[in-house]
Amino acid sequence: MGEYRVWVDEDGFVRATIIGSHEKESAKKIINELNQQLKKMGKNGLVLIDMTKTGRPTYEARKLHANNIKLHSDLFKKAALYGASALNKVMANFIIKASGKGKKVKYFNTKDEAKKWLKE
Repeated sequence: MGEYRVWVDEDGFVRATIIGSHEKESAKKIINELNQQLKKMGKNGLVLIDMTKTGRPTYEARKLHANNIKLHSDLFKKAALYGASALNKVMANFIIKASGKGKKVKYFNTKDEAKKWLKE
């Protein structure tokens, strides 16, 4: 199991950093912490997820993330993921597509691109 951190940064973004691979149980913990932070913010939360050090998530973890986006997209205004390896970029885009929420959730190559989109 990899490591992760969820927090609200100085710009008011709900942030998550995922380091290493993760499976179903760690995905549940990440999702739970993200949702708890978002519930505190009302429906205008902006999510910024750093994938620069993310390993490969299991199928079960990917499925949980897609279902969470689909079922709880009312908790946030927008979510941006950034910095994944080529393989994880493909998986991130698959999760976004599977969630059906591509207008609210997008993948970016850099943190600056992601933050710019979130602020629009």
